[in-house]
Amino acid sequence: MGKLKTNQDKKIESLKIKIGDFDLAVPGTLRTIYSKCGKDYCACQTDKKARHGPYILWDRKVDGKLSSKMVSKEMAAQIKKWIENRNKLEKQVQEILILSQSIVSNLVEESRNLDGEKM
Repeated sequence: MGKLKTNQDKKIESLKIKIGDFDLAVPGTLRTIYSKCGKDYCACQTDKKARHGPYILWDRKVDGKLSSKMVSKEMAAQIKKWIENRNKLEKQVQEILILSQSIVSNLVEESRNLDGEKM
């Protein structure tokens, strides 16, 4: 079991290093919309192909409420990377949690075996 524990510890250390290498990480999604303006005489009112846009929105929750901000194409490309970073970060944290739980479970079992207890 010592070797397994060592491999798990190495994996956790590797994940910690990867987490430290992250740039910004943000929640949310990006979406593109086309919209109507408020002018009654504009073609966008009756023709979907004449709607204004594309406009790129970054959606995320702030204080439990959906919040959207309009962003440029350049900023959208950067935000997309940061959203991907968030997803990778969450995956790595989840891996650490799973490995940690396994290590602690093994330590509890070892402790019980040393104390002469059995499950």
